[in-house]
Amino acid sequence: MRAEAAALGLSLVAGAGLTSLAVRAGHRYQLVDRPGGWKQHAQPTPYVGGAAVVLAFLLAGPTLAGELSRFWPLLALAVAIG
Repeated sequence: MRAEAAALGLSLVAGAGLTSLAVRAGHRYQLVDRPGGWKQHAQPTPYVGGAAVVLAFLLAGPTLAGELSRFWPLLALAVAIG
């Protein structure tokens, strides 16, 4: 139970920090989806937020040392979705 709590805490903190960095980098390097046509958003939206979430997941995974057999399938699905 402790490993799961540590993984959750680490992923939340890393996810929040990395997503913030990814949004800023997306705007800075023009890695954004621009509004127009059928798109509903009003402002340019960075593409790289999903990569930040997957990276946070990768950072938190090794804290589950004894449970790595459960981690790899989740990692594969996260990468496939991201």
